[in-house]
Amino acid sequence: ELEFVMRYFDSDKSGKVSLEEFYKGMHGKMSRQRMEFVRDIFMSLETIAGRQTSGGGQYGKASREVMLDLEAMMDCYNSVAHPDVVSGAISEPEAQGQVMEAWANGAVEGLVSWVEFLNYYKALSACVADDREFLEGVQSTWSLPSHTETGVFRAGTSRLLDA
Repeated sequence: ELEFVMRYFDSDKSGKVSLEEFYKGMHGKMSRQRMEFVRDIFMSLETIAGRQTSGGGQYGKASREVMLDLEAMMDCYNSVAHPDVVSGAISEPEAQGQVMEAWANGAVEGLVSWVEFLNYYKALSACVADDREFLEGVQSTWSLPSHTETGVFRAGTSRLLDA
């Protein structure tokens, strides 16, 4: 029985269950609503910080992937709204550093892929049970231009918060 529990929770196969793995195992997969919301944020950031990169696609075919420039992304990050800054547990620079560190070791130095962006928010999602709290928390930490400035339709983001 213990082996089954370890296989379920130990997603990185380290032989240990981290707090993040435990939360993820207890909360389950990220809901479609949350995933769509995170996608909307990524797409909005793409207009500001996006870069096309070439890469090996599925089945060995070349593909183009949009990746976000980490420095340009961080210009849009609103660390004052980070929950630990709001609670006084850490400073704004510490929050900025934590977020930078989370994406610093991606597949391409200085760039963040959609999968890396989503995985960051999947881990965060596992720690926040309430959908509204998650959505508002994510939205408040990004200072993004409106649809009229970027051409990106973000009505879905507002719709999700209205639900």
